[in-house]
Amino acid sequence: MTLELFARDWVPVISMGFGFMGLVSLGLVWYQIKLGTQWNKLQGQEKYLNRDLEDVEHKMSVRLQLLDIPYHTQEGPLSAGHVEGIWSDPETYMLVKRFLNAFEDLAAAVRIGFVDQDFAYALEGSRMIRTWRVFEPVIKRARKNASCDTFYIEMENVAESWSERRRMEGVERKKELQKHRKKMGLSAPKV
Repeated sequence: MTLELFARDWVPVISMGFGFMGLVSLGLVWYQIKLGTQWNKLQGQEKYLNRDLEDVEHKMSVRLQLLDIPYHTQEGPLSAGHVEGIWSDPETYMLVKRFLNAFEDLAAAVRIGFVDQDFAYALEGSRMIRTWRVFEPVIKRARKNASCDTFYIEMENVAESWSERRRMEGVERKKELQKHRKKMGLSAPKV
């Protein structure tokens, strides 16, 4: 085999082989970047969903009990007197603020897609909705005092959205239950 024959017959095949290996390498780099992005997103969710909220909430609830504010049994918004009690006690105010900031951070992470909305909703949906409902007067006072309508706006948007989602899920569950009862030949429960 002469050099001329080798250059004519084999160099294009070898060149094509190296080109193919380059394309495969680019594909593998792309796949590695894709997996790295997914991994980072999962790690980000871990950061925002495991933030020692229970510890902060416990400390805050103890301080609120000292002020005769029944946080754990509170279902609706805090009264004006309770809001004043929170604002007049700097330590309680800082704990409430820290607690609310954690939910604001989570809501912002959900909005930008850093944390999966369904995952966050499943884990923290009830607490987000309840926290917004209970502390809304505190937040509105903070907005008024600072002349800033955007304090905790992410939390408000996510909590309102999740409240509506929860309401719609309840309607769907009732329809499914009625459909199931009808199929089984059961009457509606007596209330």
